[in-house]
Amino acid sequence: MDWDGMSVWVLDEQSRNNIVNTLTKEEAKYVKFNSDGKLNTRRLNKSDSQSENMTALKSLANSDVNYNFQTSTGYPDTNGEHKDFKNGKENWENGITLIPGAESDPSPDGNVYIIM
Repeated sequence: MDWDGMSVWVLDEQSRNNIVNTLTKEEAKYVKFNSDGKLNTRRLNKSDSQSENMTALKSLANSDVNYNFQTSTGYPDTNGEHKDFKNGKENWENGITLIPGAESDPSPDGNVYIIM
């Protein structure tokens, strides 16, 4: 249970690597995930780095919204069926953010899903 409502969940190993690889080695020392993929916000907040990437990660981790990161070839549509990312000459996507209450491709629950 998330008592404080401030969580970043990383749902697969590749997404963990993607997040850590956006940071310097020094910054990465403050990024730890538990076995369920939840980011340790208390440890993250001990970093005094002001880099753009670290500041953005801290903003997500300290917000009142739960953010879920996942690496995938697609995402669940409004019917819960897998929808592949488009890949073509003129129209392609390699990620999506599912937001609660969005008109198209809303989040399946009250959390934000960032799928790459």
